[in-house]
Amino acid sequence: MSDHDREYYETRLREQLDELEAEAEALDFKIDSSGWEPESDYHRMLDEIRIALEATREKWEELASSSDAAWPEIRDEFEEGLASLGKRIKDTQSVFQKILPE
Repeated sequence: MSDHDREYYETRLREQLDELEAEAEALDFKIDSSGWEPESDYHRMLDEIRIALEATREKWEELASSSDAAWPEIRDEFEEGLASLGKRIKDTQSVFQKILPE
């Protein structure tokens, strides 16, 4: 993979991570501003998202600083973490859409 291809791919992955971070922040804001009482449940779910988000950020840093030889394997691990984080956010959004007003 050329340096240009790697740079482009890393840029796209970082954009996806930024989008998921924004979705997580929006979900957190929506839940906090809703006045919903069972805070322990929502805090647990959001804490799990935050933990997954931090792990994905750490994997991003590892990917961005990796050698060319290690890059493909770390990229695959990052993509798996990104997909898992995205699914966790979507699942949480789905749960809260059922119980919170728009």
